[in-house]
Amino acid sequence: MSSIHADPPPPIVTEPSGINYATGSALGKGGFAICHRAERYDGSKPTGHMVALKIVKTKMEPAKLAQKFVSELQIHSKLAHANIVTFYRAFSFQTSTYVVLELCPNGSLADMLKKRKYLTLPEIRRFVIQMCGALKYLHHRHIVHRDLKTGNLFLDENMNVKVGDFGLAALLVTEKEMEVKRRTTMCGTPNYLAPEILEKGKGHDEKVDLWAIGVIAYTLAIGKAPFHASTKEEIYKKLKSGNYTWPELSATTNQSADLRDLVASLLVPEEQRPLPDQIVSQNFFKIAYVPASIPSSAREKAPTWPEVAIPSANTIRRGYSDTWFTICKESGVGEYAEGKGFALNGGRRVRSVVHDMAREAQLGTQPTMPIPKDVVYISTVSSWDPPRTREEKPVREAKRPQSRNEGLKEVSHNEVATTRPEAAVRKAARDAELMPPPTRPLPQAGRSGTIRRAARTISEETAKSAEPIRVASDPSAPALQVSKTRQAPLTATAALKESNTIVSSSLQTARLQQACESDSDKPRRGGTIRRGADASLARRPRATSRAPRSERPISPDVPGPLASLNELAQISPTKRSRKKPAEAEIVEILSDPEPESQPAPVKLSLPQPPTMTRRLPVPRKASYDNDCVPGTDPDTVLERLSTLQNNLASALRDRAPASSASSAPHVLSESLPFVSRWVDYSRKHGVGYVMSDGTVGCIINASAKNNTPVTHILVRNGQRWLSRVGKEFERIEAVPLEILEDRGGDGIMRKVYKGLGSVKEGPLAVEAERRKTLSVLWVKFGRYMCSALDGDEVDGSRNDGNFVRFYQRIGSVGIWAFADGSLQVQFPDHTKLVLSASGTHISATCISPEAAAYLASRADLLPHHISSREIFDDSVQALLHEGGRIRARVVKANALAAKLGFVLRVVEQWSRNHGLGRLDEGDDGLEWEGVMVREGAKKADRVTVGRFGGDDGARLGQ
Repeated sequence: MSSIHADPPPPIVTEPSGINYATGSALGKGGFAICHRAERYDGSKPTGHMVALKIVKTKMEPAKLAQKFVSELQIHSKLAHANIVTFYRAFSFQTSTYVVLELCPNGSLADMLKKRKYLTLPEIRRFVIQMCGALKYLHHRHIVHRDLKTGNLFLDENMNVKVGDFGLAALLVTEKEMEVKRRTTMCGTPNYLAPEILEKGKGHDEKVDLWAIGVIAYTLAIGKAPFHASTKEEIYKKLKSGNYTWPELSATTNQSADLRDLVASLLVPEEQRPLPDQIVSQNFFKIAYVPASIPSSAREKAPTWPEVAIPSANTIRRGYSDTWFTICKESGVGEYAEGKGFALNGGRRVRSVVHDMAREAQLGTQPTMPIPKDVVYISTVSSWDPPRTREEKPVREAKRPQSRNEGLKEVSHNEVATTRPEAAVRKAARDAELMPPPTRPLPQAGRSGTIRRAARTISEETAKSAEPIRVASDPSAPALQVSKTRQAPLTATAALKESNTIVSSSLQTARLQQACESDSDKPRRGGTIRRGADASLARRPRATSRAPRSERPISPDVPGPLASLNELAQISPTKRSRKKPAEAEIVEILSDPEPESQPAPVKLSLPQPPTMTRRLPVPRKASYDNDCVPGTDPDTVLERLSTLQNNLASALRDRAPASSASSAPHVLSESLPFVSRWVDYSRKHGVGYVMSDGTVGCIINASAKNNTPVTHILVRNGQRWLSRVGKEFERIEAVPLEILEDRGGDGIMRKVYKGLGSVKEGPLAVEAERRKTLSVLWVKFGRYMCSALDGDEVDGSRNDGNFVRFYQRIGSVGIWAFADGSLQVQFPDHTKLVLSASGTHISATCISPEAAAYLASRADLLPHHISSREIFDDSVQALLHEGGRIRARVVKANALAAKLGFVLRVVEQWSRNHGLGRLDEGDDGLEWEGVMVREGAKKADRVTVGRFGGDDGARLGQ
């Protein structure tokens, strides 16, 4: 079965007009498209202009997919806004169709959010203003985006938001009668869907994009969507109910009451949602700090903003800050006074995109799929020139009527229209490269290595009337030459009206039409500028300088003069294998049916946003890092705790747990983890432990002084490795240490130390010293446990990859939490309970009833009482409530119900406070009051090892 994606592009891609693209690294992959970066060449000369190539198979199946792609081309090619990805052109080459788009080198907001987890309030303000500017423009042109999400919001070289991916965009008016109509196709991404989309027969309009703004604002602040759930059905259930919650204001530093009001104003029934101008005019934006710019480093690290200052009297009097005014004016959105708003699109005329599509149909230049081999479908509102700065004044052509045949026409080879003046012929010769090269891009533009996960998300934008260039195919022609044009087919009436107009070449009219188009007053730049080549393009290798050009080997790794296009063409396409990225779930996309009769509108009734509860966990974006230990992130830990709590409570009430023990497989003690030896040195370094599977490990406390997190060190079959270290640690480097670090919201991550033994100073030297220190601590802990403590060598034959995640001592009771969610609890009467992660199964090490009676009377146990302990493996419910009289006697003598009740109270407090080890503050009543040996009678102190910051610096969700 062939892939639905196109093949990787060859080193050189050539469009029919003669423009070449030297392709580079992959940017991402979507549902049916792939994206690569590329550099535009004028003929054989590099321009330094980096673009994104969206590539699809020319032959699309089914036919509806091809029609959807054509609709995307038609809409995107007519858009021109500062916050919308620019569309340049589309053409076919070999077996693929290429769409040339603006390159956004700083990735998407989804990429940024994955690395940062959440954004600061100043960043959110700036990004939302720019999103609203783009939406205002789209909605004025009768376009609804329908898939607005963080993955479709891109960042250009200046960290400005650019809305992209118009694959689900639709028109809001009929193409003939220009009547407003609601769309009925259910489409979008589940977390961002507006509730009216889920209501059958109701339909939806541009208000779905406003709902998405509310979801995005919440997501940027908290780290996950307000209606987040593990399944699509659960998301829809939450969405229909309108229930969402916020963390407490005191629990995070990136929320505010104004932000909550903003989101609450958008996540409401559609008729109550504010328009883009009203959104950015709320209190959250106008006087609060809005940065004039955002550094590129913000992709990975939160910027440092100036301390919040009290607004000046002038700012308060007028009601907005200077930066808010500037950004809103640039994006064309917002109201600076009552009834006074910023002009849309710089005051230029904005009309429905339907008019431009009708004009295309009249000229016969609308796109088709597949795009003919001799056609370039271009945007007539976007040129290669970069956007004009505010200081530059637009260059306008003299006003004159524009003839319809001044579009891009079919041209034949090597002919020049004889009716043109001689000056025009000379100008056409100078313009044989079709477009003047752009100004040199900024040093960092186009050099980002970010791989975006959704290629549909890459870029899109522009044009008002996109008309194709037809170029007759001629494989022998080395470059585009000045050609005579033939008029595109017109209707008979139109042909008569156009009969007296001057026929111009496709090259000249393309430029002329761009200058005269009413929706785009962009300056035209003349002259030829030399451009430096971009070395970041992996597919534009350099040739060596020791041999004639024809004999030089072509290798991307060998520096030298820039290779020619002929040399590049010799390279076969490079296919790079990489892990298939996770794709955003998109609801099935169908064409909007034309309803015979318009259904009566149904009013959506959603409850008001709920009031806040006590404390909620800080949401985080799911981590896909291969170095992350599965199941150690806060969300998973809390879900397991909740399951364990519910099942344990049910068993204590003599009820079948939620995951019934009768249906759950029986768990033997050998399959549960078990700590056989340990040493508690928590007041200084941490704790050490030896597990029954032979793992020797230790948990090292976090250090604020050294800026080091909680660190786990473990070695499988550790006792054998301890014997090989040597008395003076001479073979310590050979020990296969596994070193893990607790990274808070990301869970536990594997740590790889670089530069071991190869550097003597700098950060790598510090890392090398840190690893050496950890190695020595592990050896010292291990030697003490395996030699000073009693016990035989542990069995290392079984290794399931488990380890101790966390240790807490509550008075005389010790609790071990394992990475798989299991718990081991040690009581001061030498009994131990090991609970499965679900809380349904138990392995209980119990003393005999006689030993229990002896302990009760003398507060001590004899050696044979300890050596004669028994282990009971069963479900919790069966152990407590089933079995014969002998086992029931043992259960009662060991007070197992009371011990499990104590464990339940501990887990309830962990769950209530949203994290392992988080006990209620000031709750001194949580202590074991049962019988205990005299040596185990300790004061009710509490020690926590393995949670970020220990007892005093506990972090939410750890």
